[in-house]
Amino acid sequence: MNRLSLKYGQGLVLTFLVLNSIRSQTAMKLLEGVVTFKSSVNVYVKYPSTETIRVGDTLYHSKDSLIPSLVVSHISSTSCVGKNISNRVISISDLMYAKLSIKSTLDSAKSAVTPKALVKNTESSSELKPMNTERTNSKMQKINGRLSMASYSSFSDKPGNDAHRLRYTLVLNAKNIQGSGWSGESYISFRHKAGEWQEVKDHLFNALKVFNLAMKYEFNPNEQIWFGRKINLNVSNIGAVDGIQYEKKRKNMTYGAILGSRPDYTDYSFNLKLMQAGIFAGHTLRNKTGDMSSTLAFLEQKNNFKTDRRFAYLQHSNTLLKKLMFFGSFELDLYKKLAGKPVSTLSPSSIYLSLRYKVNQKLAFSTSYDALKNVIYYESYKNYIDQIIEQEVRQGLRFGADYTPFTGVSIGATAGYRFQSNRADPSKNADLYISFYQVPWLNVSATVSATLLQTDYLDGTILGLRLNKSFKDGKWSMEGSFRKVNYVYSSAEVPLEQKIGSLNMTCRLLKKLSLSVNYEKTFEDQRKYSSLYCNLIKRF
Repeated sequence: MNRLSLKYGQGLVLTFLVLNSIRSQTAMKLLEGVVTFKSSVNVYVKYPSTETIRVGDTLYHSKDSLIPSLVVSHISSTSCVGKNISNRVISISDLMYAKLSIKSTLDSAKSAVTPKALVKNTESSSELKPMNTERTNSKMQKINGRLSMASYSSFSDKPGNDAHRLRYTLVLNAKNIQGSGWSGESYISFRHKAGEWQEVKDHLFNALKVFNLAMKYEFNPNEQIWFGRKINLNVSNIGAVDGIQYEKKRKNMTYGAILGSRPDYTDYSFNLKLMQAGIFAGHTLRNKTGDMSSTLAFLEQKNNFKTDRRFAYLQHSNTLLKKLMFFGSFELDLYKKLAGKPVSTLSPSSIYLSLRYKVNQKLAFSTSYDALKNVIYYESYKNYIDQIIEQEVRQGLRFGADYTPFTGVSIGATAGYRFQSNRADPSKNADLYISFYQVPWLNVSATVSATLLQTDYLDGTILGLRLNKSFKDGKWSMEGSFRKVNYVYSSAEVPLEQKIGSLNMTCRLLKKLSLSVNYEKTFEDQRKYSSLYCNLIKRF
């Protein structure tokens, strides 16, 4: 949508028409995305476009109850990478919603319009005409980011167990620097314990974590090259790449190559001995019913110039069938060592399949299957190869359902079954929740949840209640929660019982300055301990 820019001297009638048109629209829209991949750290969500999403924004689960679930840490043109901030289990094909303020969308558009076109906007936004076509088509510099300072303190009723940690985070994104084809992005954090500065001096990269630091040069809208550390969303399963990444699009195809190294597996620092290279190709098909995309990649990873691992990766997502969403990913190891000699092989090391069926606007079902073998890196862990007689295999099934009986109420349930070859009994879990969004008269959102666990070493239950209330048009909010935990360990006669209460307050001090404070207290029979988390965020 083009930017609506009113010049001084416009008539009051014209101003009234424009403002009335804006106010008559819905105050907020939701942009729907889908979870396409998840790792132990990150969750990847695909959107039709991420133009209105920024790093640091919150993504929500459940369209009606809007449960805060992810905080965005990386953005591409159609995908977001985020970290889970909820106690929910997020699965492939889950839907995630981003809030879009219509007013901010109008304010963020960059092109001026003539008064005549502005009047026509009250009838049809498609008739807007930019005054300066040359400026509209040029590359506009956009810089945004955030700087956060956080402290985490834990307190115990036993002397000597208190701890204080500090964390500083910088996220910076610069697009089309000074109107050029160069863009850059970064996500860097520094954390340390109070009073342990010598540990930082001795092991800098235990404190300094560079998750993303890269520059991009865009030859044209269909061809680009990256330099630095970046997660490639086409082959996100390999994690961050330190080096060069090239990508070219042609019609429905995308081609690319990767050359660089892996982050060090001990402290996530740069390690040029862990070289890796690969190629990938992707195909995307879009029509009125949905999208279909596939990616095939071949990669080789080395340690000290010796082959560590060689594998192929295939990823496929499909929404062409109405109401049905499929996602699948496969890893095939192509290399192994027998008696110290390299041998080509074809062995599946990872399989993930997911289906989501949306019956209607109120009811949806999902299921997933996950099978993962221990990956063997023949050079990184060569001292342990002889000890591996049988690979440990983890297999898991998961089922879920979400139901919205009426506006403002959402009910969900998931059940999981997980089996590992080195354990006699499988693990089972079930999660149940019911959420009420903006309860009448109180304007409070509430969620009641229950989690049941059963493994080969414990049986457990977690019951929880969470309340949330916003004030002053969302400028600040308060959230309180209570959980009751009961774990029965097979190796212990006395069960572990906990009562956990927490209180969180978030307020917007200034337009781009916010403060969040969270206090949590845990009660056990033999001890009590608590934690205090404070986070000050400056966006720019």
